[in-house]
Amino acid sequence: MQQNMLTLRTLSGRDIITPNSSTFFEGFAGESEVRFEHNPDGIDLVFTLRNNTAQPMPLGRLVFGGIRLGDRLDSFDFRRGLEEWTYNNQGRENHFPTAFTYPNDAYSPVMVLGNDHHWLGFSLLYPLMEYNHPARLHMMTLSGPFARSGRNWTLQITLMDELQPAEAREYAVAIRLAPRDDSTDHDWLRTLTPYRTYFHDQFGPVQYERNTMPVRGVILAQNAQARDNNPYGYINNDLRSDIRGLKPTADHLQRFAEQGWSRMMLWAPSGVFQHHQNLNFPFQFITPLLDRPASARTLHELAAVGRDVDLGLWWGRSHQVMHGWDNGQFERLDPNNPTHLQAARAELSAARQINASTIGLDAFAYMPPAEAYAWVRQMRQENPGVLFVTEHSQADFLHTIAPTYIAGHNKFSPHVLADFLNPGHETWAGIRVDFVANRLGKARLNQQEILLELERVARLGFVPVSWFDLHPDSRLTPALLRRLEARPTWETSVPPDLQIASAPDEPDHNDPDSPPDRETVVLTLAPRPPSDPTPPSDPAPKRPT
Repeated sequence: MQQNMLTLRTLSGRDIITPNSSTFFEGFAGESEVRFEHNPDGIDLVFTLRNNTAQPMPLGRLVFGGIRLGDRLDSFDFRRGLEEWTYNNQGRENHFPTAFTYPNDAYSPVMVLGNDHHWLGFSLLYPLMEYNHPARLHMMTLSGPFARSGRNWTLQITLMDELQPAEAREYAVAIRLAPRDDSTDHDWLRTLTPYRTYFHDQFGPVQYERNTMPVRGVILAQNAQARDNNPYGYINNDLRSDIRGLKPTADHLQRFAEQGWSRMMLWAPSGVFQHHQNLNFPFQFITPLLDRPASARTLHELAAVGRDVDLGLWWGRSHQVMHGWDNGQFERLDPNNPTHLQAARAELSAARQINASTIGLDAFAYMPPAEAYAWVRQMRQENPGVLFVTEHSQADFLHTIAPTYIAGHNKFSPHVLADFLNPGHETWAGIRVDFVANRLGKARLNQQEILLELERVARLGFVPVSWFDLHPDSRLTPALLRRLEARPTWETSVPPDLQIASAPDEPDHNDPDSPPDRETVVLTLAPRPPSDPTPPSDPAPKRPT
């Protein structure tokens, strides 16, 4: 079919998107077509891609050129919460900033761009569990024929997969425009309502009960301590479970419970590798304790702690199954492989023996999206009552079935996109006290300063995870614990009319009570110009093979 280019402008005549010689499809050799579905605040583009050949072919890229919001664009980094982000080509062409790949390092496949007047949102809608591939969103400023109409921005969405022979797929991109209102926090969320509607149809609401209480982290072993006379790298000689059993560790945890900590997470309970430290933390996070006589005899001591508190265990390299200790060998975990499944179930069974109620999934990053989602669901079904926490900062769809873990020392905003998509979510935030001290320009922090940092993070909606030691005579009083509880930030971070409990996902534009200053857009389709200049060499990152 003849490929069209999009023009989007406001009723007052302000150009938002106008053609820049690029077309919607790039790098796809099959048959393609696009269908347009108009909306008062934007447009939905539905792309159909077909492979009528006998060979697989790359899906290529969806291209949205001619974005004319200015050289400097306000945006957001959704990789690990919400961070303000600026695209600024400084008047240059051939400018290629950082790309974001969903679900690897982006919470959602969305892009929000703003200037002083408007927010423009792009949402990629595709059945992630069926198509089972990532997508890369990349903003850029191009030169040559793409700049003849004036400097502009292009969004390329790379569909990182192949289309098999005789296969056809549909992808949609919802584009929404909203007036910018700096008197309303996070008003840009209005441009993402199509994504929320689609996302909820695919995955539904959060499926776990949020726990708001802070977590006391306990690191039992580390690389620097691993040597011949301490092969498992235990930090505290008094807590060496390979020699002294688990009673000293249990007593250590009991003292935390007496101070008021009701949730604890243990890192490296089985120790670390001495020789292959690049593979720490070990996949075998519990079963080695069953094989070492001193710990095997005293496993009940740790189990007693798990009966009294919410005891968590960090499953090192949970996506990389290892057979044997410290031999340098591993395989990517495949739950459909009976040997892999047996090894994983052995670790989880051992964790249940000591009454673990939370399992942290370290380095949860090596499965395709559908397999990762199915694996968490399977673990939940096979281990009722156990909460799984993914690391590091997993995407929106996994956040519906498991809390996720991020670094918290550099967070200064709620996880607004999670608040919008997954109200009721639980997100852990690890607090590195040394990083906080450096940020504050101090050599070290006192206890009061550390508690204030935990409270700051809790006010942002995160569950604080702390490794610092309270003074021996200190207690987390009920009043202090209330200050350290994660707040329900979705009640304040999302504009009231967009909160799920109080408004439909897409605004009712026929409602006479809708905001009168909402600017309507006029959309026209412009045919491809007769001149078809040869585009420059592909400026986007090459698709991995």
